Amino acid sequence: MAFHIKRTSAADSSKTVYYVKKSNGSAYWSDDYSNRKIWETNTTPTNMMINSDGKNGGWAGASIVEE
Repeated sequence: MAFHIKRTSAADSSKTVYYVKKSNGSAYWSDDYSNRKIWETNTTPTNMMINSDGKNGGWAGASIVEE
């Protein structure tokens, strides 16, 4: 199984955006589904989204999707 992360765009609530991670390490949100980062398990994306101190607002509204 494969997993990716999605959320509603902060700039346009009618759009869904996907977490993208480039090979050079840069990361961003894109509405291009084909650019989404895919993981083999949900462990890494789950750990990335931990927000125990409330400071990780970039993940607000994000969810992990099983493909």
